[in-house]
Formats: sequence, structure tokens, C-alpha cells
Amino acid sequence: MFPLGWTIFVEETFYLFLPIIFGFIVSLRRAAAFFVVMVGVSILWLKAGSYLGVPTANTFLYLFPLAHWYCFALGILLYWVHANEFVGRHFLRSRNLSWAVDLCALLIVLAAIRLRVTASFGLALFMLVTLSEHSLIGQVCRSKFLRYFGASCFSIYLFHFFILDILDGVKEQFFDFAGLSNSSVEVRFLIFFPVVSIVSLGSCLCVFNWIEKPCVDFGKRLIRRLEAGKAMAPPVLEASS
Repeated sequence: MFPLGWTIFVEETFYLFLPIIFGFIVSLRRAAAFFVVMVGVSILWLKAGSYLGVPTANTFLYLFPLAHWYCFALGILLYWVHANEFVGRHFLRSRNLSWAVDLCALLIVLAAIRLRVTASFGLALFMLVTLSEHSLIGQVCRSKFLRYFGASCFSIYLFHFFILDILDGVKEQFFDFAGLSNSSVEVRFLIFFPVVSIVSLGSCLCVFNWIEKPCVDFGKRLIRRLEAGKAMAPPVLEASS
């Protein structure tokens, strides 16, 4: 089975409702209301699903898209929070609150990361803080090296299982060579993580530049041609009564 099939399935089912969502969500208040509704849908599905006879084998109940759409709603809410003038003026563009916001975000992320459900909220706050160029987190994330990860993030998402499978075959040899065969799992992970990151970045930057970016550019050119064709089309004359 394709390892990323489940996440793409959840993503594509959510995209079915995008026309309705973009037509309804035109303000921060509506984005917040939509997020609350999606959280309610997730809770209702998880709580009532078993009583309705929804299969629970293979964690079907938990992995069903209804249980995870709130994550997309949280992303939409995050966009509107960032676009809000009050938030921008008093938090994102304020130099005085940068360290306080950094500390708050770090504490919430560390607390939320322990649970898979609440991790989304901590990471959302983390991303909001990175949007401020005055925060320490924002300055770190604006480094040129980390931006390469941002450019190739989708390719990394698609190919990381393949890369992990390849590196898994040489992992033990790497630990033997480094004298870490008897080290704890945490130490081995800490040492091997940069190796995986560099290999993923190097290979997926190639995929981004040779495959993903040309496809995106082709799509943009196609859209421009279609829009130009519409602009050059002769006006439709109304039939005289």
C-alpha cells in the first residue's frame, strides 16, 4: 500500500468542499466559527461513531477524514489570524513582545506535542510565531538553509518513506562505524536525524527543480494562456427582442 495514501485521501476529501468554504469564510469570525464546527464534527464522529456501528478495526474510526478536517480548518483560521490588523500590530510586528511570544509558543508546542490531537494546536501557534520577523523563531526560520527545506517540503513529504527505507539498510553500519551501536535510542536518533535531513534535502531539491517546479510553471503558463484567450474573445451579442 502507498504509505502516503491515507493523508492524501483526507486532503482530497477536504478539497471537495473548498468552493463552499472560500465562499463562506470571508472574515476571522467566520473562520473561527468554521473551526469550531469542524472540531465539533470530529468529536461527534469519534464519540458517536462506535454507537452507530462504524467499524473500529485498523483504527478506521479514528483515521476517517471527518476526524481530521479540523486540522485544515485550523490552517484557515491561522491565515485569518495572521491577516488580522490587531494581531499584526500588537504581536507579529511588535519588538517588545517577541521573546514572550517565542517562549509561549515553545512551551505550548512542548506540552502539546505529547498528544497527537493537541499537537496540531501547538504547531499552529509555532507557525504563527514564525511569521513574525522580530521573534527569535521567525529569525531562525528565515535562514537561507531552512528555506531550502520549505521549497522542497512537498517533495520531501512524497518521498520521505522511500528515503527512510533506503537509509534503513545502512543505518546499522553507520552506527557501527561511529561507535554508537550500544548507545540509547535517543542518542542514535539525534545523530542520525541530520543524516536523514541532508539526504532528504539534497535528493528532494533535485526533484523540486527538475520535476515539481517545471510542472508548476507549466500550470501557470497554461492559466495565463486561458485567461488571455478569454480577454481576446469577442463579446457576446445579446439577441434583439
